[in-house]
Amino acid sequence: MEQFDKWSEKWASKYKGTDEIYEFRITGNKVQYRPLGTYYGIKQYVILAGAIEKDDKIPRRNIETAKRRLNNIRSGTGAVITHQFEGEGDLEEIA
Repeated sequence: MEQFDKWSEKWASKYKGTDEIYEFRITGNKVQYRPLGTYYGIKQYVILAGAIEKDDKIPRRNIETAKRRLNNIRSGTGAVITHQFEGEGDLEEIA
């Protein structure tokens, strides 16, 4: 599997009006899914909130949730759980 430092702008980009929140662009069954997150550490991405785009906009409450969770992580009051991929080492070993 090829590794990238950051996702292509086609698939993920900084959400307008934010400094560290990025949106993934995923479409399925005519629904525009927009997981919101941030780059964390080396070659890691933390999903902070799930959203569904409506009328070409992400609901404000989803943006506020992502910002609050990011602030919690930065202040040490939040937690990040690393996903273990089946058959692969921890992401930190890959980086």
